[in-house]
Amino acid sequence: MLIGGDCKSSIISRLTSPVLDTCMTPQEIEMLIRAYLPDTTATVQSTDNVHFEALVVSPAFTGKRTLQRHRLIYGALGDRIGGDIHALSIQAYTPEEWGARGP
Repeated sequence: MLIGGDCKSSIISRLTSPVLDTCMTPQEIEMLIRAYLPDTTATVQSTDNVHFEALVVSPAFTGKRTLQRHRLIYGALGDRIGGDIHALSIQAYTPEEWGARGP
């Protein structure tokens, strides 16, 4: 199968991009989320600094569906998604939802 010129250039650019040579820490991701969403609690974990799991509790999620909540978090991380952050698993709750989960 042949790859068109534009697509091939895009793939080569992504594979050779210096962005792939950098790593983000869970703490950096937490700071980005908190800076973007005030009054937010974010806990991020990773075993390899490429695949991350985030637990985010924010009043900004009130009245929003899951996809809208995830988009807010993606907005905080911008172009790092798909680059420094290869995969991100998200659990997003309002403070009320989190409180109702119990101890």
